[in-house]
Amino acid sequence: MALLYVAGGAALAAGTLTLDRWLGPDGTPSWLHVGTSVAQALTTGFGSSLLFVISVVFMVRIYALQMSAEPLSARVRRRFLTDPVQRHAMGALVGSMTFVILVARAIPDPDAGGSVPQVSVAVACAVPVMAAMLVLFALRNATHWGEIGRMIRWMTDNCLRLIEVTHPPLERGHSADPPDTVPRGGDDGPGRPVLAQDSGWIQRIDLDAVLDALPPRTTVELSVHAGDFVSEGILLATVRNGSDGEPDESVCSAVRSAVVIGADPTLEQDLGYGLTLLVDIAERAGSQSSSDSTTVREVVLHLGIVLRALLLRDLPPSWRTASAGRAVVLADEQGFGDYVSTAFERIRLAGAQSPTIARCLLSTIEMLVAQLEDAGLPDRTGPLRREARLVLDSAKESLTLSADYERLCDQASPWLAPVRS
Repeated sequence: MALLYVAGGAALAAGTLTLDRWLGPDGTPSWLHVGTSVAQALTTGFGSSLLFVISVVFMVRIYALQMSAEPLSARVRRRFLTDPVQRHAMGALVGSMTFVILVARAIPDPDAGGSVPQVSVAVACAVPVMAAMLVLFALRNATHWGEIGRMIRWMTDNCLRLIEVTHPPLERGHSADPPDTVPRGGDDGPGRPVLAQDSGWIQRIDLDAVLDALPPRTTVELSVHAGDFVSEGILLATVRNGSDGEPDESVCSAVRSAVVIGADPTLEQDLGYGLTLLVDIAERAGSQSSSDSTTVREVVLHLGIVLRALLLRDLPPSWRTASAGRAVVLADEQGFGDYVSTAFERIRLAGAQSPTIARCLLSTIEMLVAQLEDAGLPDRTGPLRREARLVLDSAKESLTLSADYERLCDQASPWLAPVRS
């Protein structure tokens, strides 16, 4: 991105210098006229100032990252370094300095004669003002970025958007299993395996591309899903052709290309990763070195928001079909219990000695249980009740005062029985 701004600064300098040559000394407004020595002093001073500003902004970015991102994991901190506002601010400063330097080079020496590019010098004088406004905006953005609440809300919103895309609305009697018309297993022979050619995290699986690549009466059975880590040579999918003959290599290559493997997990299709990022913040905040129960409580409440949206929708279907008998059978996705464990297990273990965190966990679980029962979905409360009992068991083993454990039992007894053993 910085190179684009450098190119933009060079292009702007070429444009203004061309305009100066076209206008000539007599075509420029008199109020823009400055002498050669003054023009050199202005552009040299502004170029040095911009270089200093770039250094200051970079130092402020690092300082803001160190001071305000303590509860965040390295994966979350990386978002600050790739934040569009920060990147554009640094790029604009570098581009501005490029412009000023090129204009300074075009100013003739006082003894050599020649005309001063008046328009270019005027623009070079305006650039530092715009750069100062940009710096103030970037600093304000860096300050707001460091607010933990904003980061938690950002990750929560991303999880909610992903749930809306991947999880269909609630439908009574809905089944996530593929119909009998979709072949599975060895119905059509062993099939042709599709192996990974690289190691890394599965970031995305383009099911539309898979279906488009299949010939008629062909089924692809995926063995992985987004968020899995695979090694080179691991089975990604199996292609089975219902007609005579074995699927050719072009089909297998298209299926392999549709499974995007990268160095890092992403939130594009992996809800578990979004929950993990939130849990990372709570785990670091609840550690003995930090002991920030307020941040842990805020994360738990937002996890409740995500789980509520998830539990009140259906799980994604385990198959996709298209015309001419083409189908994709997906690998077994995480169930509701898996998401509940991902959200609460590590927080429960990290805050086992804190009655405040235990009360917040129980309150959030109670809220979820009540909303599921009100929605007529009591069968989905099992994982939540199991997690609540684990919270009580951890508290019984870890809390120093028995009175704290008794308070937790009294809190859970109306909806979780029995709570004492």
